[in-house]
Amino acid sequence: MIFFQLVTIPVVGALIGWVTNILAIKLIFRPYIPVVVPVFKYKIQGLIPKRRSEIAASVGKVVGTELLPLDDVVSKLNQAGLQKKMIEAIVRAVTDRMNERIPPLVPSPIKKMIVTLAADTLHREVPPLMRKMVLELPAKIKEDVDFAKMVEDKINSFDLRQLERIILDVAANELRHIVYLGAVLGFLIGLVQAVFIWLLLPV
Repeated sequence: MIFFQLVTIPVVGALIGWVTNILAIKLIFRPYIPVVVPVFKYKIQGLIPKRRSEIAASVGKVVGTELLPLDDVVSKLNQAGLQKKMIEAIVRAVTDRMNERIPPLVPSPIKKMIVTLAADTLHREVPPLMRKMVLELPAKIKEDVDFAKMVEDKINSFDLRQLERIILDVAANELRHIVYLGAVLGFLIGLVQAVFIWLLLPV
């Protein structure tokens, strides 16, 4: 009987550790709406719902100043390779639209000449315009676009269930390991307790 009780202690400890960590993870998100404990008048609410505004502001600030700073965005636009791709995309879009819109009655040689002339003109005129735009872009973006506020507003607009699902999907493996670790630690603590009890038993 005593042996069975000693073996049960680590098992119960593992179960407690496992359940406790599952509840702790749930309480990061739940309850979504504050629940008032009647006797103590204490409000219970999930960490993320309770502090969503602060978290959104912090994440927005990090994204806007460190992960996606304006200077990095502009430097990417200044790359010759990217500008060339953008110019080619513009020329291709315009010439494709011209091919679609020029009436079928126009002879093919003339149609080809018109499209070729338009493509040559675009290749000549677009690069300086794009360089000018890239030079003027930083000031314009700083004036009109706030990356940090955009990210903050996006996070605040998320449905809490959707936000919970996204976070759980991203951190599924890590959270599972935390649950298992709770069970292991609970088992080890129960095992230590069982050993102490066994040592204190009369011989």
